[in-house]
Order: sequence, then C-alpha cells, then structure tokens
Amino acid sequence: MSKPNGDVHCSEMQTRLQDTIQAQTFESLRRSAHAQKVAAKSVVWKDGMEQPEIGILCQGYLRFQRNGLDGRRQIVGLVVPGDIVGERVCRRSDMSLEAATDATIYWFDRKVYDALLRSDPLLRRKHYLNSMAQVDRLRWLTLMIGALRPNERVATLLLSGKFFMPWRAQSHDRGVLTLALNRRDIADMLATTPETICRTLKAFEKEGLIEMIDPVQVRVLDRAGLVARAALTEESAGLADIMQPDRAIETSAA
Repeated sequence: MSKPNGDVHCSEMQTRLQDTIQAQTFESLRRSAHAQKVAAKSVVWKDGMEQPEIGILCQGYLRFQRNGLDGRRQIVGLVVPGDIVGERVCRRSDMSLEAATDATIYWFDRKVYDALLRSDPLLRRKHYLNSMAQVDRLRWLTLMIGALRPNERVATLLLSGKFFMPWRAQSHDRGVLTLALNRRDIADMLATTPETICRTLKAFEKEGLIEMIDPVQVRVLDRAGLVARAALTEESAGLADIMQPDRAIETSAA
C-alpha cells in the first residue's frame, strides 16, 4: 500500500537523506515521495513492467536475480537500506528485482529528482557515492564467488554481515549477527546450496568460531578465526563502505 504524494512522514527517510543533502532538497523530495510497502518475495520490477521511478530503500532488502540456462536462480546483487533504487533495473531484460524481505521503498518523482540532482551538489555527491558503493558491492560478490571456496564465502559473509544486517556488539571483536536473509537467498547469493550453508555454520560452531543462538542469530566468538577461514590477511575496513552505502558517505565526508 502506498501513501499519497505529499503525505510522507518517514523517520527512516530522514535518517537516510536529511543529514546528507540540503534541507530544501529534502523537503522537495519529501513532498514528491510516496511509500511502497513490499511483501517478501514480491516482484518490484521485471521485464515488461513499466519503468519505475527513482527512490530509496528505507527498510528491508531487495535482490537482483536471474535464472541460468539450467533453471537455477542466481542472486547477482543485493539492495540494502540506504540504497538508491530505480536506475539499474531496466538495463537487463533477463533480470528481475524482488523483495528478499518485507521492505519499504520511498519513490520520488523522477523529474523532480533529476532537477534536484542538477541543482544540489550534495545530492549529486550522495547519488554518486551510492552508485559506486553498489558497483563495488557487485565486484566484491563476483570476486568472492570466483576466488573463494564455499566455506570461505560463508566466513566472509559473517564478517561483512555486520555492516548491512542487524548487529549487536558485545565487545571489540564479538557480537550477535542476525541473518536477515533466508538460507536459500544466502546460498543463491554465494553460489552454493542451503545444505552447504548449514554444514559450514555447524562446522564453525564446532570449531568455536561462532555460536548459533537460534537459526537466524549468530554470535561471533572468534573474529580472527573467521578472518583466517575467509582467506583474508585481515578484516578489511573497506567492507563497511561496500556493504553499507550510508557509511561510505560518512567516511568520505570525514
């Protein structure tokens, strides 16, 4: 269900936008915006549908996906809260954009957005940095699939997950990660199977690297051990910029 234009009071939208663009620009976007609540597994866009407006994902996760010649689904990109939505979806006819979880998107009138993009350098900066974060995330995913073994991919996901999924820090190197994506989505994103994901998590738990509190909550006990399992020399701080677009903007500003 969508709210009518001009009736948007979204604290999430304020969190994602207000502190990084001019106040007048934010108000113009707010007046042109409408909210779309998307249920998990719903199609946001696919070939043949009308080109969407441009917006920002405030809550939840979306997935770019395609089916291979063998019929197997492949998740080729993940849209995380703070991402700009609506630019890439029409460039590939064999891809679709679906909700991986329940999600909230705030769509803006494209003509209004484009005009503000020309007039507000801060909005242009946010748009550029966000686009680069999405490209870097695609490169990260491609490299991970091409260069790492399945258990290394899972370890890398656990290390990077705290930058784009719920994370409750408990000490400098320990905390609880909530796996916001289901096993099938994780498996299709990492080019493996749900069974491999489950076996790898159980193996990591047996080694004392993690504790499975429940099927979706993972307590990280040994970060250094996960770094070693991920075949990394150290946990890259750049993972934060790649996986969390808002952080990329904050880091650049600093």
